[in-house]
Amino acid sequence: PFSMPPGLLPEGGRHLPQGAEPQYGQMVAHAAAVQLAAQSFGQASPSVPLRFEVVLERQPGVPVGLDVVIAQGGAAPTGLVVERVAEGGLVDEWNRRQEPPLCVQPGDQIIQVNDVAAWQPPALRASEFTRDAPRVRFVVQRKVAGGGAAPPAAPFRVGGPMLQQQQQQLLQQQQLQQQRQQQAQAQAAPMAAQAAHSAPGSPPASGPVLTVAGCTNETVANIVRGTFRPFSQNHGRNVFKKDGGSVNGIDVLMYFWDDRDGASFCGWWFGPKVGGDQVWAYSSERSEVPPASGWRVPYDGPLDPTLQVHGGSAPTAVPGMPQMQQAQQGQQPPQQQQSADPMASFFNSRHQEQPQQRQQGQQPQQQMMMQQQHRQEEQQRMWQQQQEAKRQEEQRQWQQQQMMKLKQQEEERRQREEAMRKQQELEMQRKREQDERMRLEQLSAMTVRKVIGKLRTAEEGSFQEAQRELEQVMQVELHKTGMQQASLRTEAQQAVELARQRIEHQREQRRLAEERQKELERQRLEQEEARKKFLAELEALVVTLEESGAKLKELTAPALASTATLESIAEADAVIRGDVGMGAKAAGKACTDLMIANRSNVEALRMNFETKAGMIALQARIHKALEQVVTASHSVTTAQDRLKRKAVAVERVEKRNAVFAKYAKGGALGRKELPVYARGEFGFEVPGEEVGRILDRLGAAKDSGVTKEMYYQLRVAVGIAKEEEASRQRRREAEERRKKLEDEKAQFVRDLDKVGLDLDDIDPSVAKAEESCTNQASEVDKHNGDEQGDAVAPPQLEEAQRLVDSAREAIAAERKRISALVDSANEELKSFVEAESLKQVAKATSMEKRLDSGLVALRKARSYWSRKTWMDMERIRQEAVKLMKSHVTAKPGPLEEVFKEADKDEDGAISKSEFVAFFQGLADCKIEAAKLEALFGHLAGEAPLAKDAFLRLVAVYHRVVKDSPLTSDLSVASKDSKTLRRLNEGEVVEVYEGPVKDEKELVRVKCRTAKDGLIGWVTVTGNSGTTFLAEGGGEFEVTTEAAVTTKLQADSTPIWDLSKGDKVEVLEWDKADERSGATRMRVAVKGQCISGWVSKTLSGGTQVLRLCL
Repeated sequence: PFSMPPGLLPEGGRHLPQGAEPQYGQMVAHAAAVQLAAQSFGQASPSVPLRFEVVLERQPGVPVGLDVVIAQGGAAPTGLVVERVAEGGLVDEWNRRQEPPLCVQPGDQIIQVNDVAAWQPPALRASEFTRDAPRVRFVVQRKVAGGGAAPPAAPFRVGGPMLQQQQQQLLQQQQLQQQRQQQAQAQAAPMAAQAAHSAPGSPPASGPVLTVAGCTNETVANIVRGTFRPFSQNHGRNVFKKDGGSVNGIDVLMYFWDDRDGASFCGWWFGPKVGGDQVWAYSSERSEVPPASGWRVPYDGPLDPTLQVHGGSAPTAVPGMPQMQQAQQGQQPPQQQQSADPMASFFNSRHQEQPQQRQQGQQPQQQMMMQQQHRQEEQQRMWQQQQEAKRQEEQRQWQQQQMMKLKQQEEERRQREEAMRKQQELEMQRKREQDERMRLEQLSAMTVRKVIGKLRTAEEGSFQEAQRELEQVMQVELHKTGMQQASLRTEAQQAVELARQRIEHQREQRRLAEERQKELERQRLEQEEARKKFLAELEALVVTLEESGAKLKELTAPALASTATLESIAEADAVIRGDVGMGAKAAGKACTDLMIANRSNVEALRMNFETKAGMIALQARIHKALEQVVTASHSVTTAQDRLKRKAVAVERVEKRNAVFAKYAKGGALGRKELPVYARGEFGFEVPGEEVGRILDRLGAAKDSGVTKEMYYQLRVAVGIAKEEEASRQRRREAEERRKKLEDEKAQFVRDLDKVGLDLDDIDPSVAKAEESCTNQASEVDKHNGDEQGDAVAPPQLEEAQRLVDSAREAIAAERKRISALVDSANEELKSFVEAESLKQVAKATSMEKRLDSGLVALRKARSYWSRKTWMDMERIRQEAVKLMKSHVTAKPGPLEEVFKEADKDEDGAISKSEFVAFFQGLADCKIEAAKLEALFGHLAGEAPLAKDAFLRLVAVYHRVVKDSPLTSDLSVASKDSKTLRRLNEGEVVEVYEGPVKDEKELVRVKCRTAKDGLIGWVTVTGNSGTTFLAEGGGEFEVTTEAAVTTKLQADSTPIWDLSKGDKVEVLEWDKADERSGATRMRVAVKGQCISGWVSKTLSGGTQVLRLCL
């Protein structure tokens, strides 16, 4: 159901049958029916706006199709208003499905969208249309002149079609009674308001007229601003109602709520309903009238200082208000009085074009109706006078009762106050005495604690004096401290002890401080000696470093001159690499190593102001000397590299001159020499015309040629000519390669087209295989559910499979041809061949999909025949089980005897021939030998049938209902009997022999436990009647959906789907499926001829089968 805010339900909804929940379409129709019925009896129609609900189911790609605007004030509707209904939208589709009154049209108000109600901001309602939700629901309200329900565009149907004759009769009555009816409404309105607002037993509402202004929240401001008058009472205070009618169909009230629901709910509220869940503002004041300020907007928000409630005129009783309104209504123009009845306007608008002659022919009837109306008015006035007198008498009685109650309450209050005053005086006296006693005790305690505090801070010299003072104060003041004596005595003892310990600690600390001071002085002297020694060593090393650097600079100076030769530079390099250079480097390294090793001394020297300057000077000398050594070494290396580069350049120039001289004739390279030079140096044959162009570009005469000065430009020109010729050659080779590639592409296209033709030849085979598979599936659909007939699969299944395999092989061969063509293409053609082959690959893929579809149908047919064969075998098995159980019942004894009877060769297993012979030897056996052989294969396959599997056909199960021991012998009292283990309640056992009684009259059976396979004897019932085993235990109930499969593995072929509540009978007990981790059992489905494997518990421990109790 679609929730609506309080105050939005049409008032006509109260006329529905008791207990019925009004729907929106019903409420609108019923409200219109109330108006028609009211007018037919000469009563005013209730003010009911047209409201209905619209529910839209969103569709992909289809818009809502509704344009809305937020209107503010004016004569038009305010809030969220429909501006346009777009064609093709969801709203337009809604309108086409509805009757005219329930169609959305421009000008309608949207008062609620989804859960966003009318009192919330319109923008919030509009945003609900854009939410990504599968459904949008909103409530539409339509207002017309006079505040009534909007008249429908067609005759309104309420419980059936309205007759034209009834419409005409109502029209005539309305025309005759229109003006008299308005007067009766004006006279009856004050009395009706008084009767509605002044219930018996409550005083008439009276109080000041209030004006509400301000409020920063525009949405709430539009609702609460205005004039409020006393309306009724609630919790002993007036309820004020806003003048001017409802806002968007909601009344605006200002009321008080006491603390019956908690202190947080007590105060003054703005809301549409007294005590309702919907509110706009709240004040926690508990005054008799609403407070002027201190309002929270919204109710749980911050204080809004702009919202003010001002008192207006003097208190005015509500009964006086209707007379004023009546006087004002009597002065209204006829047009306004006429618009008060919306259904009257509706019928007038529909019949105003009727001929004047019909109205004149109805004058006698109109006069009779007017007389009847006059009598009704007289009766109405008398009734109003009686009601007024009754109301005044009830008010007088109520006032007297209230006065008596007030006097009685005042006397009771005075007596309570006198008793409370006496009690308070006694309490005050006791409190003063107690305070004085406590003050004296605190004073004595403070005196003692003051001395204790003095003792706590006493030094070694004043400790004895402080201790004696404490003993004296304790003798004088301790007995005055009352209950604090014990704590103060303990506190004094602790203070003495702590002071003694503190003095001892101080002595020890002074001794330790003196020892530390001596140790620090010793360390300081040692460090000072170490620093002096370090500075002396460093000074000696620095002198050595400076001498080595000066000598190195002196020896390398000739190599750094501008006239230096390679020999002088080599000598300087030998000096650097020799003893002098290595000695300078060793001296520098010794300085740095010493400083690193004595890092602590270096830091101490820097912190010592006296030696800081000397240390800095030494470091500067070390830096300068090292820089001198490094500079000398670097300068020599730089000079050596410069001379080497110069020698290489000279050598290059000489080589270039030698090449020029080799080819130049007469000191220049002319037209004849240039081709020879290009051939010899570049391996390039210069064309004749290119020789002239080169010489022209260089500005050389063709006869004289290129001189030595222009030789470098000639080399560049010849290189450019060679590259241009190579570029022309590359273009020729590229053109030849392009033609070759085009030929290869054409060949690949022809080969791929041939593959496409071969695939077209395969298409009939694919169609034949597809048709064969589909035919088999169709045959299965015809016979599906048929329990009769042969269970052998038809040979057409294998033929269909052969056709599918043949077509697949042919398609696979063509795919290999396509892959071979793609692989044979070179890198340049591979992408082209791959793109061209896509068409053939798509054709092959389409054929394979068709074959896959056929295989799906073929698997369906195979599954059907497999399931039918399985079900036939189950029917035969159940028939064989009945024969065996009948045979066992006829020959009571251990089940092993039945096995021995079938096992003729006594090899511990039953062969196929023994199996068939055993069953054919049973009485009433009508199973054919061929079916028995098929059943044997169904149970055991090709191997012999084991003893357990054979006896399981007639297995009887019991469940343990009370813990009991499993013993090795029948007799519990036997000395040889041993307890194998204890059976727990809920376990299941398979009965092999019994029941039999032992010497103690215990009923016992020989059984095998389903849990671990132990075989032994257990008691069924004791000699005192206690039950240990109960029949059953082989039947389980399915707790969740599961599949029955053909094999132990959970992923084998499913043959049946089990639903929750299905029953199964155990054929083989718990076995573990290693692949899935589930515990599986072989079961037979009760009520179905189906058996197979199903999970008992899943790998996570989820229980699928539950034992039936």
